[in-house]
Order: sequence, then C-alpha cells, then structure tokens
Amino acid sequence: MFSINISNIILVVAIYIISIIAYLIIKKKFINIKKKIFIIYSSIFLVGVIVFFGTGVFGRFVDINSINTKQYSTKDLTEDLKQLEKSIMKENPLYFADKKNLQVLFKGAYEKIDDGMTELEFYRLINPIVVDIHCGHTNLSISQALQMNRKENAKFFPLDVTLINNQLYILENDETSGVSAGDEILSINKKSSDEIINILIKNTSGDGKNEAKPRYIISKFFNNKFYDFVDDSNSFKVQLIKKDGTTYSVNLNASYREKYNTSAWELHSLEFKGGDYYNSVIYDDYALLNIRVFFKEKGNDFNSFLDDFFSKLQKQNIDKLVIDLRGNYGGNPDMAKALLSHLITKKMDYFNSDLPFLYKLMGYQKPILPAATNF
Repeated sequence: MFSINISNIILVVAIYIISIIAYLIIKKKFINIKKKIFIIYSSIFLVGVIVFFGTGVFGRFVDINSINTKQYSTKDLTEDLKQLEKSIMKENPLYFADKKNLQVLFKGAYEKIDDGMTELEFYRLINPIVVDIHCGHTNLSISQALQMNRKENAKFFPLDVTLINNQLYILENDETSGVSAGDEILSINKKSSDEIINILIKNTSGDGKNEAKPRYIISKFFNNKFYDFVDDSNSFKVQLIKKDGTTYSVNLNASYREKYNTSAWELHSLEFKGGDYYNSVIYDDYALLNIRVFFKEKGNDFNSFLDDFFSKLQKQNIDKLVIDLRGNYGGNPDMAKALLSHLITKKMDYFNSDLPFLYKLMGYQKPILPAATNF
C-alpha cells in the first residue's frame, strides 16, 4: 500500500494553486509569451512532483506483509520523534500539560531509541508522551499498514475483559478453559492486574488529570490496549478468582478477533457508526435524556429535539431528569451549548475570551442564554 504524507501533498497543491493565480494576474503584462511561460512552468512543476514522489516526499510504498517486523534505524526514528516534538510543542495548545515535564519526557525518549526498533516498540516508547499532554483530542495511533497487517498476524488476549473500579473481569464464558463470565483476573503472564491497569492508563489519552475517560476506554477496549502496550504474546498464563473466592490458573492461547483490531482514534467512533446519537424517554415520575455523542443526526434536528423534549417535561410536570452522557467523547460545541441552555436560569459564559481568532469569529465566546423551555 502507499502511505500518504498528506501535509506535504496539501503544501505542494497550495503552492501550485497560488502560482497559477499569480500567473493569471500578471499574464496581461506578458501577453506575447504567456503560453511559453505557462508550458515551461508546468513542465518544471511536473518534473518537481515526479522527483518529490520518487524521494518519498509525498509518501512511501509500504509492504503490509512485513510491516510488523520491519526494523527502523536510529536516524529514522529520531527524525520521526523530532517531528512529533515539533508538532506537540509548537502546535498543540498544551492547556493541561506541563511543558517542562514534556521536554524531559522527549529527552528521555531520544536516549531510549534503539537501532532496529519495530513500529510497535517505537509506539510503546513515545505514546506515553502524547498521553502526558492530558488532551482527549490528542491521540497517537499505529499506522494503517500495521493495522491491516494485524488481520493476518495479530493474536490478542482471547476473551473479552472489562475494567470495573480497579479490578479486571472476564465478560464471557470459555468452556475449554473453564473460565466463567464474572471471574476476576489477578494476573496475566506474571503481571498483576494493578500493573496492567497502570500501564494502560499511562497509555490512554484523557482530559486533564481525570482518569474517567481512560478508564472508560480501557473498560470497553481492553484487549486492543493490552496488545498494544502490555503483552502481545502467543499465550497467556492467567490467575483468576471466582465469585466464591476460589483462585485458579489457566493457560489461554492468543487469537485474532476483528473487533480487537482498531486504532486509538477509531475507538472514539466504533459505537456510533450506526447513528442514534441521542434519544429520550419520559416515565411516570422522571425522564431520561441519552446523548451518546454530540453529532447531528440526519432528519432529527438537535435543537428541535431538545425543544420538544423539554416542552413535554414542562407540560407533564416532570421534575426529575437523568442525563446519560456515559461514553460521550464530545463533538459539536454548539450542541453542548444548546443542551446547557435548557439547564440554566440566567446568562452564563461557556468559553472565555482567550480563544484563537477563528473560534472567536465562529462566536464560541458568546455567552449562553436560558432557553424558553428550561428545566
């Protein structure tokens, strides 16, 4: 497959468009030679594009079959890390981050780069730096090529696992090994559940120092995260404890499951691909408003949906409301503001005035006014 460097392609296309516009502006002054100028320029540009393509500026062809074992030089990995450092330190807002600590982490990562590292080894080295930004919108994913390779080569921990409080639990029965749904995992390949959870939290992006989002992601996608950051072995010796307190050990063979093969960004949208982003139910003495993500549904205007829902609450004198936002990763801030307008009784600020110009232009700093049908 061809791995595209989209930023360089956009840059070259932008340069070409700008140059064409400039040519159109000045061509009247050179009317007698404009055709020759255009042909010469286009030829030079075409040759440049071919050279760029050949040298990998626009991307490179990747062998999917061997990408999981491909080894990279210290020089290449250092250049990649420099690019990551530049992107984070100069382009990311770093609102919740400690910049000095990030610099220390980058320095340590440079020192730990080894010649011949694979993509997964490098991913495990640098991902904790990205997580330390403490921004849920900043994630580092494996390459598309590696994800495609895993369809043939990856074997994950074979049973569904979830995280509840600070314990790991099996979610399905396995007749072969005798493991039952609800059994608690004490250790996997001699790593205690506490060790495993700590490693996963350090490798899962969230907002601020709050662990709620990382823990939610781990509870939903343990097997994917465990493979990436803890153990990609072919077999697992697992110590467990049954509901009656009996402890036992089993050996489980790793296996491939399509649902485990995903990337950091895809985890945010897997549960929402089918739509049904928001719905509501009114019971006898309370109401439930479920907003799975702040995305707009086709044919179901969000503002009208809220107006209708809160109007019914007023008419039916419902004074108890449950708003279920579990697993909601955010989305359109205008939708969040619309919901909040139904929950306040006086004007309030949402974003402060210290915003990038584009966001100010879009009106994000404007205060929220209470809706007519407020709760």
